[in-house]
Amino acid sequence: MTMNSDAISQIDLGGAYLPPSAAHWLGTDYLGRDLLGRIGTAIVDASLPVMATVTGGFLIAALVFLLWLPRQFPVPMITATATIRSLPAGLLAFAVLVLAGGHHRFEFVLLVLGIAATAAAFDHMINCWERDRHLGYWEAHHAMGGSARRCAVRLGMTQGWSASALQLFCLSLQTSLAVEATLGYLGLGIQEPRASLGNIIAAHYDRALKGYPIPTLAAVAALLLISTLPQIIAKTMPGWRPLPPA
Repeated sequence: MTMNSDAISQIDLGGAYLPPSAAHWLGTDYLGRDLLGRIGTAIVDASLPVMATVTGGFLIAALVFLLWLPRQFPVPMITATATIRSLPAGLLAFAVLVLAGGHHRFEFVLLVLGIAATAAAFDHMINCWERDRHLGYWEAHHAMGGSARRCAVRLGMTQGWSASALQLFCLSLQTSLAVEATLGYLGLGIQEPRASLGNIIAAHYDRALKGYPIPTLAAVAALLLISTLPQIIAKTMPGWRPLPPA
């Protein structure tokens, strides 16, 4: 991969591995680049696209679900979504990356994570629909002229299913961010000179073992923060309640 002009302009080999200072709060990396800036770039260039992909997957699943109603969901559709949901997202991403031969690696990661998120959301809505559609107040709403879509939106998505869907969304975000960082750490995701939290951790792991853990700890802390922040925000929303244990 050819370095772009912005990446080249940030390199200062004479300032490699500088300790934290007023100019570089977390110090610099092996190419003299500001570590705090690299972590911020990694969040914008890698983590935010992953979060947008998961969000888009949930929206696509909701749209397909509503468009399909009131028809019966076919068994192959239910089986396919349940199968995809049961497979670890990391395994799916690794398989696609191997098959892709290294081309457009990050785009393939986003594709697989989007498919996994869509399947998880769609499977969740199908299960909730099959569980609730024969309840008394659902049938009463339908008898009074409410359509299947209206029942799903008014009684399901905005009421009975919202807490579990929100928790599933937060879990999908956490899993997807962890997968992207893991693939970056293994050299299968975003590559230098582009930044990801995974390749930042990988680049400084040896130095962490030698007694200089600040860059690695900062990247791990950033990953934990953006992974748990959606759930922290969700817990402050009205109507949040923990799910009972399975």
